[in-house]
Amino acid sequence: MVPKQSWWKLNQEKLDRVFEFMASELEARQEAIREKEKLLKEEEEKCKAKEAEEKALRKRKERQDFEERIGSIVGSKINHACELFWGRSDTQRHVSAPDASRRSHIEVERERLEKQVDTLRREYETIKKNMDELSRTVKLSGNTLKRSGAGVCIASPPEAPARGKAKVVGVETPTSDDFQELLKAFHTVKEGKRIADMEVQALRERFERAVSKLVSVHIIDDVALTVVFLIILQIFCDSLCSCVCFYFVVFMESRLATRGAQTPVSSQVRLGEPSWSAGGGQQLQGPSIRQPSLLLNANMAAPKRAPAASPAQVQQGSLQRREKGSGRMQPATPAVASPGSDQRPSKRAKGGKGGAGGKGKSVAVPFIATLDLVPPASYRTPLQKMESALVHLHPKKLGDKSISLPMSCMTRPPVDTRDGRRSSEIREPREYQVRVLMTSMERAPCGDHLPFAGMIDPSQCTSVDQVDKEKLREGGYTVWLIGGGHSREPRSRLMLKHPTVDFYKRYTCYVYVGLTVEEVILVGHEHNHAAGFHKQLTFVQRMRCWRQTFEKLGSDKTLEVKKACLEAFGLKATCWDQVSNWDPQLQICMRGAEV
Repeated sequence: MVPKQSWWKLNQEKLDRVFEFMASELEARQEAIREKEKLLKEEEEKCKAKEAEEKALRKRKERQDFEERIGSIVGSKINHACELFWGRSDTQRHVSAPDASRRSHIEVERERLEKQVDTLRREYETIKKNMDELSRTVKLSGNTLKRSGAGVCIASPPEAPARGKAKVVGVETPTSDDFQELLKAFHTVKEGKRIADMEVQALRERFERAVSKLVSVHIIDDVALTVVFLIILQIFCDSLCSCVCFYFVVFMESRLATRGAQTPVSSQVRLGEPSWSAGGGQQLQGPSIRQPSLLLNANMAAPKRAPAASPAQVQQGSLQRREKGSGRMQPATPAVASPGSDQRPSKRAKGGKGGAGGKGKSVAVPFIATLDLVPPASYRTPLQKMESALVHLHPKKLGDKSISLPMSCMTRPPVDTRDGRRSSEIREPREYQVRVLMTSMERAPCGDHLPFAGMIDPSQCTSVDQVDKEKLREGGYTVWLIGGGHSREPRSRLMLKHPTVDFYKRYTCYVYVGLTVEEVILVGHEHNHAAGFHKQLTFVQRMRCWRQTFEKLGSDKTLEVKKACLEAFGLKATCWDQVSNWDPQLQICMRGAEV
């Protein structure tokens, strides 16, 4: 019986054969990889050696070229020096045939120089021709300006020509002194024009006062009519005419001052003033006081008037007459004659059918409204002047109330001049003022400040009817600030510094649409004037305010009471770190009741 081999021994032999086969295969693969790596290394070494040889050959060639170039340059320099030393050009001694490239370069340079010489020769001929024509023109113009020789003595010898080089007048280049003299003359003329304008403005105001004085006493005669004519004429006159007008005004005022009684006039004035009709309604008769209309009536004789009264007295008298006769139409009654005068008011002139002075029915006196003069510009308060200056801009204003707008849509006007200025901006924000306002706004972010004044970008909107208010409140329009630029800058910086504070993200603004540059400047100046109406609390007023708060909260000197005092003063909860700054003044107001 044959013994049977074990199962593990048979498997072990199979595994050994498989392992030997796999090991031989793996070794063959590794040998192939090593051969490939060896070949790659050899190829890389060959490439490196080849590159090194090429590099060395290139360097050697460059060095040879450099040496040849330097040698040729040095040789040419030595030859040139020898020629200069010997004083002649001995070309036979130095036989050095230049190469073809150098010869071609010299030929190209020679051709270029020849072309340049031809161009310069043509320019010279052109300039010479122009100079000949110019000299001929100057000679002809000089002959026309010379005086005729009819009155010159024939026997007089001809004048010898001046020696030296003739100086051409008017051709030399102006110097800086000439420019300075021209600038000085320009400033002199400009200053004279400004003084003349000031004199004309002063005369105009003087004429207006004289006319208002004449109107207040119902006097406009031939002299006054001449004055009105001169007012219109003097706008188109120069400084000489303004001097003549000035002396005429002095003569007119002296004549009015010496005038004691009223002479019959051939005109009556119907002033533009409100009169009360029978129904109680107010009507405007005639034009305004600046343009009085003249009603010519040759049949009327004006009664003697009292001396001229001031505008306030005339206004008070008109109010008294209006209260006395309100509700009915009143005819014009002649004023009472001045005390001490023996003249009486003249009767009405009678006239017939055919004309004046005959028998018939009497001619009715035309109705003249009771005087109600508007105070002149010199008697107005600054607030009245401001209101009258801005009243014509109301149609271009988007409502009488300010509108809350995002700070992101309110910007400075753009640069629109050649010298880099902003024509729609009154003044450029100063950094010092911006920092002061920034500190104040950071201490009291929700305080009530003066609203801004702005104008919508004209490229987006040109009239009030085109504005969408909802889009404006959401920041859909670009608003150019024309008033409040110093307050906009710190608010914009604080908005970036404190992004969680909502008080810095929006602000109120009066919005205008379609303003011109002159109107923008007017609104900006009035906004600056309005800023002067504010006034800070005095020390006594602040102490009184804090004392009332202190006593109201029980007179306890605690931190909460101090915070309440600061809140009553205007500081909000975001600035409690300012308590220490105000603590000395808080200690003063928080004394005992006996103190």
